[in-house]
Amino acid sequence: MKRLFVAISLSMSMWACGGGGPTTPTAAPSPAASPFAVVTGNYELTIEIDDKCAQIPPALRVRRYNATLEDRGWHFLPVNVVGGGFATPVLMADLWPPSPDGRWRLAWNSFDVGGVRLS
Repeated sequence: MKRLFVAISLSMSMWACGGGGPTTPTAAPSPAASPFAVVTGNYELTIEIDDKCAQIPPALRVRRYNATLEDRGWHFLPVNVVGGGFATPVLMADLWPPSPDGRWRLAWNSFDVGGVRLS
């Protein structure tokens, strides 16, 4: 099982241009593979809440889930989790493909505006 680790801090509430073109004809490029091909699958998701969040007891600061990322052909991957209090799979997050800087964005829960930046 793959592992995905996300650290959340609640106190803060995550072609290069070459010179010249080809001199001989080239074959047409094949359709691009989904950017999600490298991350779809089953994971163990661990979430740690920062120690600065003193109002949350230490025993509750680490949660572990079984997460499934399934490519349904959308612009993002739904993240379903089970475990850590969930007996059946629950849609908990959306994973968005890399931005131009190469970082993924995880939008956790429906009220999460900014998401967590993953590198």
